[in-house]
Amino acid sequence: MSHTFLALDMTLIPKETKKYIPKFWGGNFSNDAEKTLTGEPSMLLLDGNNKDGELVHSLSSLIKWLQWEDDPFATLDTLISTSIEFTKDDYFSELKKPESVWYQPPTEDEEIG
Repeated sequence: MSHTFLALDMTLIPKETKKYIPKFWGGNFSNDAEKTLTGEPSMLLLDGNNKDGELVHSLSSLIKWLQWEDDPFATLDTLISTSIEFTKDDYFSELKKPESVWYQPPTEDEEIG
């Protein structure tokens, strides 16, 4: 099994983190920004756990990402514990569902072939 993905609730990502790092280099944002009250995507998808159940991203890089928080470990714990975990197959299935916040319309090549 390859690694999983974690969908983090964007409302739980602190303002300071968003201010200093408006885009997280390892993530993919949901496509529902126009439907949320904040005008931001509702979720951030990151690489999740490897086959041994350990986070793919090192703890030190995730804590560095949250370095402006009073308690980055507590913030990270909240983000991880409230996340939605997807397998690779689950995620790719979500990409094809028009009602999903992860939906990606097919490209011309995909429509033809």
